[in-house]
Amino acid sequence: MDPLSFWKMVAGIAFVAAIFWYFYFRGRSSNSEPREPRKLQQFESKLKNGQLEPAGYEIRVDHPVQWLIHRFDTEPDDEIFEIEELELYQLLPAGHTTIIAFLPEKKGKYKIILGTEREAGLVRVV
Repeated sequence: MDPLSFWKMVAGIAFVAAIFWYFYFRGRSSNSEPREPRKLQQFESKLKNGQLEPAGYEIRVDHPVQWLIHRFDTEPDDEIFEIEELELYQLLPAGHTTIIAFLPEKKGKYKIILGTEREAGLVRVV
């Protein structure tokens, strides 16, 4: 192998190593804190006589949520559950338990709407 070919090969290996190093270690800083592991948040609510109990909830951002809503009302057949800003829209059948699963991605205070316009509570994402 002539010396020129050898140095071309070394330069190629160094280039590939540099590309790997850039993509593997970019965005990592030596003084950054480790991320907190995501924990499942579970909530349980009762919907009786058109009222959601409890009416207020505090949810952590970027942590998955599993929300069980027990609907005891028999009329109407279906109740609309909505938190528009979090893009949650769910039909709650009469006399059934519904599970709503989602991942809140933005902080803020959001109204829980039942039916078409009835405000039933507040969710605070922190």
